[in-house]
Amino acid sequence: MISVQLVHNMNGKEIYGNYCIASSFQIDDDLLKRRILGRLIHKPSGRTYHEEFHPPKQPMKDDVTGETLERRSDDTNETLNARLNTYHSQTKPL
Repeated sequence: MISVQLVHNMNGKEIYGNYCIASSFQIDDDLLKRRILGRLIHKPSGRTYHEEFHPPKQPMKDDVTGETLERRSDDTNETLNARLNTYHSQTKPL
């Protein structure tokens, strides 16, 4: 694992050779589920909202046009649980 201090020391310096750097981010599965399952999208414009963290002014309505917001078709508990199980099983060995 590369340290933060090493990155600071390397900043701005020319480095020669091949390097492989991996990052590991950890987030609680429950928070991740809240973030993903709360996503709302206004498809025509691409504007995004979130039920909890960035809600529209009116539930399920775009702030600009008033049109109905949508969820991604794969943003379901079942799909998310399957994706998380796959993720954990594939990354745990690392």
